[in-house]
Amino acid sequence: MRALSGMMLMVTATWALLLAETFVFFAVIRPLAPNIHESMFSAVLKLGAVVGLLVVWGVVMFILRTSYVRRVARSPTASALEPQK
Repeated sequence: MRALSGMMLMVTATWALLLAETFVFFAVIRPLAPNIHESMFSAVLKLGAVVGLLVVWGVVMFILRTSYVRRVARSPTASALEPQK
């Protein structure tokens, strides 16, 4: 049961992060400064912000996966599923 609740928490956090980053992209980054084709500074700023969001997404996904794997590995059913020697 702990593994299922952990998986549900991970999926919920993933969707919340996806919605938050979509909002940040369309509400903050896109209208930021002039159009991307008008100045080099605007293009670099916007691309840097998008890369930053991508890095944050990857780090959070790695942390969620690591914590889920640790939770499942500590569960009592995990030891019951291991092959007997």
